[in-house]
Amino acid sequence: MNNLTAIPLNTSSSITVELLAAMFRLTNHDQLVPQQPSMQLHQDNQLNQYVQEARLKLSKDTFEQIQLFFHHDNSCGTSVLPTIIQNNMSIKDLFHWIEQLPSNELFLQFLNYSIDPEIRTMPELTTSNILERLEQTSLPEKERWKMLYFHADTERMKSRYLELLRLFYEDIYKLWEEELTTRLEQSLLQLNQLIHEHGVKQLNKALRTDIVPVSTNDLPIHVFPSYFMNTAAFIYDNEDGFICLLGINRLDMISKHDINHQQISDSLKVLSDEKRIHIIQLLNRAPRYGHELAKELNLTNSTISHHLNALTTTGIVKAIRQENKVYYHVDKERIAEVLQNLTQMLTE
Repeated sequence: MNNLTAIPLNTSSSITVELLAAMFRLTNHDQLVPQQPSMQLHQDNQLNQYVQEARLKLSKDTFEQIQLFFHHDNSCGTSVLPTIIQNNMSIKDLFHWIEQLPSNELFLQFLNYSIDPEIRTMPELTTSNILERLEQTSLPEKERWKMLYFHADTERMKSRYLELLRLFYEDIYKLWEEELTTRLEQSLLQLNQLIHEHGVKQLNKALRTDIVPVSTNDLPIHVFPSYFMNTAAFIYDNEDGFICLLGINRLDMISKHDINHQQISDSLKVLSDEKRIHIIQLLNRAPRYGHELAKELNLTNSTISHHLNALTTTGIVKAIRQENKVYYHVDKERIAEVLQNLTQMLTE
């Protein structure tokens, strides 16, 4: 793992991390494809083929089981990422670690991923206090019941999770492993070169965020290039820092997303949604993080994430890291730029 600067930014590639990214992609492919036509040009066509082939190989029951752990509403199956990274685990190491981990501890990881940091502390794991915490979240009701179902039989939950990881690896992912390893290593070199030449501010600019630390006092962020995230980015934050799975085509997509006729059209399309207007109005009053917006607008976390991704990708909203949270701010200069260019386009 490379620490490229004096600030706590680490970059690395990991075929084990990418295994979870692949299962997340398999479940959420349609949601991860860029909505804006100008950005769809950067989507890897081979990725669509991978997803289609994988879905054809899996039975309907197996695919639905994978959704339980990796659906975008609550992808609790990715909660093992910090352990993978801290211990630099191989895929074999991951399987062995899950085998040895008590099932109630794995459930606690899933639960902590599913609820908000402010309500994670529990005196004990009982159905009543788990339900109480879950009711304070913006999770869809079916996701709350899922967690209670897991709690009712943690051994079965653990067994099924491990079985699905192994099945997906042996039947599908293993066939791609060598090619993926090469892709990820090449992408890591490109990412390190970009940071070396332009610094982390350029990385933040390309991501339309300010989550990458710019001082030594910030919590660390671990950035992993990911083929399966492609033009998207997956960010996992906890009390120890941030993990970012950065799609290998995302930097190129956003860095080339300058204002032109197509980008103006994309921005207007993003702003045509009433809920996004409400989000901008709320953020104009004060910055907020995702869970706050979800509660105020009575939307699920995944729905808010979908809207925020559209707004940040076009640059209308910026994500700014403060301690261990990511707050969203309106980029008024970007909005003014879009409107100015729209005026020129329509009047000249």
